[in-house]
Amino acid sequence: MASLPHRAPMLLLWLPVTTLACCGLSAGDNQADAEQSRREPAGPIERISGDQGLKPVYYPKRDQKAAAVLDLGGATFLLNNSRNSDPSEGRDCRTGSLPINKQPLNLFAAPGLTVRGGLIRGQVPLGSDWKFTYCNSAAVNLRQSPRVTLNGIRVGNAWDGIRIGPGSDEFIVRNVWLSNIRDDAVENDYLVSGRIENSLFDGVMQAVALMPNKAVNIPASSGTVTINGSLILLRDYPFRGRQRFGTLAKSDARAPALRMERSIIAIDSPDGATWPEYWANGWDKVQFASNNLFLWLSDRPPPAALPLPRRGFKVVTGARARALWSDARRNWINCHPQVARLPGDLQSRPSQCRRASFGGPGR
Repeated sequence: MASLPHRAPMLLLWLPVTTLACCGLSAGDNQADAEQSRREPAGPIERISGDQGLKPVYYPKRDQKAAAVLDLGGATFLLNNSRNSDPSEGRDCRTGSLPINKQPLNLFAAPGLTVRGGLIRGQVPLGSDWKFTYCNSAAVNLRQSPRVTLNGIRVGNAWDGIRIGPGSDEFIVRNVWLSNIRDDAVENDYLVSGRIENSLFDGVMQAVALMPNKAVNIPASSGTVTINGSLILLRDYPFRGRQRFGTLAKSDARAPALRMERSIIAIDSPDGATWPEYWANGWDKVQFASNNLFLWLSDRPPPAALPLPRRGFKVVTGARARALWSDARRNWINCHPQVARLPGDLQSRPSQCRRASFGGPGR
């Protein structure tokens, strides 16, 4: 994140919250349930290790039953969606000679699977316009895999980070680090229920996509997507001729309800161009919010057209917002030494992990 010039005083807005502390948090009311949910299922463990290169991996293999745990702690996957390194008009991502691997990790028909670890190194161009770089791709894909837990995966420079496909309700994304995601950190176009827990989405365009194509006949959802103890930094990318940042929840009236607790939404966008209607739709879907921060990192005030959260958030801008984000991000990294690292990633300092602060796993 580039530092931004100091052009205006910090704005501090207070919205109704429950037991909010700016730099530390008490344990949630359901801590015992959360600890229970973190336990891995009993059963066989299967391991994939080594460099998988630019080839898609499917698990389980055809006619094979999935294990209880898939350990990817020693595995590296490569992702590329573009046949050239700088897509442009007249030479988009379909043109060129670079090898591609749009979907490196695919979990199909793996109900109840827990995936542990894994490193996915993307090569999706970050500086080209979205329109010319849109060769649809996702680092992790789920299909017909309900109750899957993705625990401790590291993904960088991808199009979509995690794609939740049909029949994959009650998903859990936990201790996951996604960075430089050109489109959706979590795409949930089938509107299923799930949880995002104690994860770092670091420089994504959209946090959660909850809006299928209008031509797709998917009924309105009665479920809930919960975001708990997570850090989300939205940044802008070139989109149809100008820089734009996305939203917490790209959604329409069919989307599931949202719950958000002990989490941060930060926005790094000097120009402030976004989709106000998607923000409004997303806030409409928030059923419950408590102990959250909304950080506007620029010294310019948030644009008047940007709908701000209505409840359950403290809104901070400017230098104080940047300090809060930097501190929480560093704390998350310190508290997650088990997550694999990409070149240039900060290393953990576990002795400095503050469990009860933003970025920490809770008491």
